[in-house]
Amino acid sequence: MKISLHQTGGIFGADRTVDLVEDRLRVRQGVTDSVERRLTNGETAKVGQIARRLIVNSPSQGPGPLAGVSDSTLTHLEVADADETRLYSLRSGEAAPDEVWELIATLGEVADAAPAEG
Repeated sequence: MKISLHQTGGIFGADRTVDLVEDRLRVRQGVTDSVERRLTNGETAKVGQIARRLIVNSPSQGPGPLAGVSDSTLTHLEVADADETRLYSLRSGEAAPDEVWELIATLGEVADAAPAEG
């Protein structure tokens, strides 16, 4: 399983990338801050379960038109397994399958649990 999540923009100017290949997690804030770690078996299973449901149930999705919201966060999510790759791009407030939001939230949880480098 390979997953890449990139979120940019928003009111605070976010620029965060979360990359996961099998159980190896890399979190980047901007261009300089980077943290890497291995997920626990439980984290890997949880992320994998949601990602597989997403691939099976939801086709790729492109972003809707920018509707005059200048501080909208743009999210790009790529999910790939051995057979399929799905791409999802969406702006703040756009409708998306529940699995997209669940996977984004779960990646955020495991990324925030990543220990600080040092």
